[in-house]
Amino acid sequence: MSDFVLQNLVLHISLAIKRNEKGFTIDDMAVNAQVEYSKELFVAKRIVSKIEELMAISFSKNEVNYIALHLKSKSHNTQITDLTNEGDISLHEQIIATLTRMQNELNFSMDQQLVKGIEVHFEPLLTRLKLNIHLKNPLVEEVTEKYSEVFALTTKYFTRLPVLSDYTVDDNEIAYIALHILAAVERYKQNHKVNVLVICATGLGSAQMLKNRLENTFAANMNIVDVISYYQLNDATLKEIDLLITTIDISTSFYNVPVVKVSVFLNKKDIERLNQAMHAFPFIKEETAPSKREENPLGELFHRYFNESRFIVFNSPVTREEARNQMIERLTDASNSSFKKDLITQIQVRERFGTLAFTPEVAFPHPAQPIGLHSELVVGVIPTGLEWDPEHPAIKVVVLLSPSRIENKGLDIINQGLAEFISQEENVYALIKDATFDQFKQLFSETLTN
Repeated sequence: MSDFVLQNLVLHISLAIKRNEKGFTIDDMAVNAQVEYSKELFVAKRIVSKIEELMAISFSKNEVNYIALHLKSKSHNTQITDLTNEGDISLHEQIIATLTRMQNELNFSMDQQLVKGIEVHFEPLLTRLKLNIHLKNPLVEEVTEKYSEVFALTTKYFTRLPVLSDYTVDDNEIAYIALHILAAVERYKQNHKVNVLVICATGLGSAQMLKNRLENTFAANMNIVDVISYYQLNDATLKEIDLLITTIDISTSFYNVPVVKVSVFLNKKDIERLNQAMHAFPFIKEETAPSKREENPLGELFHRYFNESRFIVFNSPVTREEARNQMIERLTDASNSSFKKDLITQIQVRERFGTLAFTPEVAFPHPAQPIGLHSELVVGVIPTGLEWDPEHPAIKVVVLLSPSRIENKGLDIINQGLAEFISQEENVYALIKDATFDQFKQLFSETLTN
């Protein structure tokens, strides 16, 4: 088996698992008595047996037969069908011509992986059509709804192939072909992204938060090569870099690539400046915009990181050290005494490279490196204000972040919400006026959904 054959077989098995999960079954089929299937059936049964054992599911006999047919049609000495009649244009040439026409309307990489993948896919496809086997595609609805343009173009061009002229190809089969095109579209995007180097004071802590926000917002057009500190910046690190994104002022130095300075929270003005910078590159054709947030239960995500027990109102005068220590005590990992000491040390390390007060009213202490097992935030409200440093004498909201050194799923969305929340003064004032957890939850949830 070639790599392309193996990839297509894995794709088929993956979709067979999804068919099984959704209750779809292959129409009754019997193997062709004129073709020797014993070896393929033996292999197919072993494959299915392993998957059933691994995933605690059960496949029908038809799935076994179809995998055997899949294997047989991909073997080098297959006798099942001739793909084209002698003298006709070869299947390879038909596919190349079709993809070439499609490229006039869609950007994708017409590489060997795409051409050979579709060519290999057509062998079992033509076998199915000849034997009148109907194969449900569990992804057909998702493909037609989310990728309607690719699906429509695949239908328009591939149904015109001479090799398919005698058959009716339904949406399930078109969606299978469209999957190959979609993969090629993604490869094209990957090869036509702006290579970015992110510069932060430490290259750690807040830098990771900025990286998460950039990936969430510019995933389609930006490739973040690395996140480093200013002191690591040199000619070697700039090799093959198209754009520098920095949270610190490096205007006193000259670099032979464009530089965009942003806030660590990446607010709306930062996104506008980056959009402008990105569109200076000729291969960025589509509008760069914040990606639509994946539909998920935001309430569940909120409660993963915030809790009423980690919301504190300081009604009496308090120093920043006192506020910080009381907030640390609310963290789950605080039961470990060494954690508290290490967290304070890491916060102090981070602060050496720049203030942790991001607005006149809000401070965001966080460690240079994650040290805890749990990813949590503590919110402290100080209505009368506290002196954070000489430049920030009246901090009224402190958000303490303790990221996990293991997993921080969904933290990029929370950070994005915090960035918008902090950047809107009316939110901060509303929280100070009504310093309750319910008020914070409502204001923050509104920020996430807007």
